[in-house]
Amino acid sequence: MRDYLKFWVASVNSFVGSRDGMEPAIILVGTHTDKLNEDSKIEDYFEEVRQMFDDSVCLNHIQPEQFAISNTSESESKIDALRSYITQLGKRQIKIRIPAKWILLEKALKMNIQKRIIKIDEVIEIDSQTDSPLQTDNSKETIDQIKLFLSYHHAKGTFCYFDEDNLSDHVVLDPQFLVDAFRCVITSEKFCKVRPRMRSVWKELCKTAILRAELLEEVWRQEKDNNFYAFKQLLIEYMQKHHILAEALAYNHNSELTVERLGFFIVPSLLKISANDDNIRLFLDGKPLSTVSLCYEFENEMMAPFTFQTCLAGIIGRWPLVKFNGNPVLFDNVAACEIERGHAGVLMLSKNKLELLIVSLCPPDNVKADVCDMFRRYVETIMIQRMHRLHENKHEGHLISHIAARCLHRDHGSKGSYETFAIDNIQSFSDEKIPCPDRASHCLQVHTIIKEWFMPDFKVDKVPKTKLSNKEYSTLAMAIGKGWQLLGFQLGLDQIILDHICMNKDTAAMRIYEMLLEWEKKEGDQATLDVIVQAIENCDTDNLHVNWDVLRNIINKF
Repeated sequence: MRDYLKFWVASVNSFVGSRDGMEPAIILVGTHTDKLNEDSKIEDYFEEVRQMFDDSVCLNHIQPEQFAISNTSESESKIDALRSYITQLGKRQIKIRIPAKWILLEKALKMNIQKRIIKIDEVIEIDSQTDSPLQTDNSKETIDQIKLFLSYHHAKGTFCYFDEDNLSDHVVLDPQFLVDAFRCVITSEKFCKVRPRMRSVWKELCKTAILRAELLEEVWRQEKDNNFYAFKQLLIEYMQKHHILAEALAYNHNSELTVERLGFFIVPSLLKISANDDNIRLFLDGKPLSTVSLCYEFENEMMAPFTFQTCLAGIIGRWPLVKFNGNPVLFDNVAACEIERGHAGVLMLSKNKLELLIVSLCPPDNVKADVCDMFRRYVETIMIQRMHRLHENKHEGHLISHIAARCLHRDHGSKGSYETFAIDNIQSFSDEKIPCPDRASHCLQVHTIIKEWFMPDFKVDKVPKTKLSNKEYSTLAMAIGKGWQLLGFQLGLDQIILDHICMNKDTAAMRIYEMLLEWEKKEGDQATLDVIVQAIENCDTDNLHVNWDVLRNIINKF
């Protein structure tokens, strides 16, 4: 049991633990005391568990109080003591103020949990039947209130709701339903092996992590009690959204710009074969590489493989896998996707690090800087979203400790330099050279590294002429800081409107969001993304703060 206990406590600490390990609380409860020998010392068992975590932050999770029970009767006095202790700990936790009406709707939805997944229209109908509904006379305000309620419970884990794409019309009332749908697939060996049509696709899943649609359908069809088959398309989309699996892609042979779906899925967590140095060297040797690779180091080693699998599902679902000598570059520690014709993005896992680099597939052409920047932004977007779901406070938990760069000069071969240097330390040396981290007989131009991975230049002519959704306006509002009024003037709004917004909204983000909505109302169909970007470009960048990564992500639809 030692290994199970260590893994479980370390998982709690990694995924939802505070940096100091004080939260969440873990209570030691020993059961089956009725089966112990009379001379057994219960305290010794508890002490053995605590000793496993000596000299580790994990020990801080374990509470001083401990309980030994037989667990044979509800009336057992120690069970009452345990209930009381759990209640005391719960009262100490930080509380969030929510509208009282939300409690009524939450209870009403939980009474319909047997429906598993319902449409948002049904949520509105259920809300209307509560004693104090969220609904107003304005249908748009009603939808916004319902979505705010659902977003809160999505973050909390009560329900599952994504306000985007096809999933915005549905709410998962029972998140365990999603877990069970995936679990029944990966535990269906006995079912698949005795069915001739399923044997080969099951073996393929076990060997290559390729999941065929027919295996999903067949397994879900026979699980009649759970009704998975009735929700098959939605379940697949939810699994893709949670980065559990990704549909494989390929470039269309008739068009260099068109990507087509291949109709099967990759499950990153089921990849079993690791790439060795020879696999990587054979693929990379002779091809121009980015000047450096970026290394994201995690404070807790357990986070690295989990984040690698999440990011891998993300990049597989967006770009085709690279095939080298007839086989996809896809392992449980390395993968390469063709980001655009002639360029591959490589994602690597090693101990507590994730590493990114770009490869030119058309030697002797060098790597294009905008490809490096795009690949970094996309992977970072997935990592940040995943981290924020695990930790509401981004300063809590075992997140990325720092970002480093590895020199990929040809003198090092495809493995790159042994040592790395912190990206933060070179930001102030934009026009200077720095030595190779291994002190080899070459140097690095700092401005080349920054331009390659953190593009400072921005080309307005590449911005699409598209309208933004309210969610995109919200994202953009949080990317703009001081000097936002200057942007308002560039967009054609007058001082009176901006003053009115300042009076009615408390935070800068809400003021900027309201300003963008006022501009859209004023301009109508002419309120497009390219106009916003041009207005930002026209502002004095010393007086207007903009997070260009976020703006580029909106343009790229990340």
